[in-house]
Amino acid sequence: MKTLRALLTALLLTLSVLALPAATAHAAGGPVAAPLPDAAKPGATTTVAGSGWPAHALLTVLLCGQNAVAGTDDCANASGRAVTTDAAGRFVQQLAVQTPPQPCPCVIHVSTVTGAQLSLDTAFDVIGAPTKPIPQDAAGNGQLVLLSASLSGDNGMLNIFGAPPNRTFKAIVANMGGSPLANPEFELGTWHSVFAPDWSAAPWQGVLQPGQKAEIDLPVQFASGANGRYYVALRYQGRTLATESEDLPVAWGVDVFWALLGIVVAVGLFRAGLAVLDKVRPDVTERRRERRRARLGRRRAGDPPPAEDRPEVPEPPTQLLPPMPDYAPTAAHRSARPPRPSELTLPWFAPGTVTTTAPPRPAPLVRPPQAERLTDT
Repeated sequence: MKTLRALLTALLLTLSVLALPAATAHAAGGPVAAPLPDAAKPGATTTVAGSGWPAHALLTVLLCGQNAVAGTDDCANASGRAVTTDAAGRFVQQLAVQTPPQPCPCVIHVSTVTGAQLSLDTAFDVIGAPTKPIPQDAAGNGQLVLLSASLSGDNGMLNIFGAPPNRTFKAIVANMGGSPLANPEFELGTWHSVFAPDWSAAPWQGVLQPGQKAEIDLPVQFASGANGRYYVALRYQGRTLATESEDLPVAWGVDVFWALLGIVVAVGLFRAGLAVLDKVRPDVTERRRERRRARLGRRRAGDPPPAEDRPEVPEPPTQLLPPMPDYAPTAAHRSARPPRPSELTLPWFAPGTVTTTAPPRPAPLVRPPQAERLTDT
């Protein structure tokens, strides 16, 4: 009978939520979530329905104590559920009722996991659970509640060469107390691996009226050359509100710089040592140069021997070719003195002159007297 009653209740709640248009929910001020029933004992089940949420967004539904002022630390995480909204931003999810780790007042805490950061707390009465008033802060200025938190920012070219990475811690907080909250002073803590957080003051200027929420942006600067997974926590008056993580890239430009610097220093020291050796032991330097010359002077088989190994051969005398004779001798050539027997020259195409014995010249012809008389007549 109880099971049938729960199913009918869930069906009626589903029909009522589906009948509410998404535009009406947005116009009313944002997302809506309502539990039915809104009071139950531990071990029972309640149905949570909502509308006005982003389409196809992943949501978490938790039952929390102390109005979830400390975030999910006040919630019964073991009984929490995840649900995805439909195309109109609606959802229906059953939730088991358990006693939360913190006393009531209790709420149903619905928040987005993907997409825009949205969260909503709806009052829920856990019958039989202990109740304790929410403590005000030490200054009596109200109760600060964190609604969402995230890290934003990206790396630049200078971060590759070891510049300190910068990020911005974005948080949406609300004043759930009855008095204004003026200039709250936050603390940001950063740590890596298993090291303890390094906390630093991060004041924020502004006034939060009761029931008012605001987005605060706090700058976060990591150490120079930081790489790997780092964690950032936001703390207010000794209470940690949120913790976010960020994966920082390796600054490989620093390694390249040190490698190049090592090569330059090594080459400089080597050249300085050679200069000192040239000044202190010039004989060693000369022998080293001679060995280098000998090593460079090695030749392959068939190469001509070096110049110092070749035998000295006297250079032949320079011989001049005679001028090429003309085919039509001129009067100057006919009247030229015949060469002496010791200065006979070779033909014009020979590469020089030779000394040889001239052949005997024939005796001049003598004309008979008869020939002379015939010529005179």
